[in-house]
Amino acid sequence: MSLVPLDSSHMTDSIIADTTYLRSVVSWAQARYEAYSLMCTAPAMTAAGISSADQVFVNAFISDLSRLIDLATGTVPANADVWLYNITQLLGLS
Repeated sequence: MSLVPLDSSHMTDSIIADTTYLRSVVSWAQARYEAYSLMCTAPAMTAAGISSADQVFVNAFISDLSRLIDLATGTVPANADVWLYNITQLLGLS
């Protein structure tokens, strides 16, 4: 991240840019959660050739998206998971 001069104009610009980006991440998460929840059933993933071990991480990712949406809408999720671990496992899919 570049050094931003500490004045009202630069701080406002940075905050607006970052909040706009975060809003787009939440919108993306909501859209992807809806799509994955409908499409990524166990029978569909098995038919697509996704191993049962990989299905565990696909489902974990879908749950991670749900937790992100919960936080964004003011609800504290009932449980947690290590998102970076789940992401790392999914990046190995081919």
